[in-house]
Amino acid sequence: MALFFFVVGLELKHEILVGELASVRKAALPIIAAIGGMVIPAYGVF
Repeated sequence: MALFFFVVGLELKHEILVGELASVRKAALPIIAAIGGMVIPAYGVF
């Protein structure tokens, strides 16, 4: 399991530095979706 999260972390770092998420404009939607995915269940809105 630790190896899986290590590889996922490396892939995420690569995408942020040189991949599709390198520009703030392209990365905005995934960032907002990730924050919403944490906030909405935490507050039990739905």
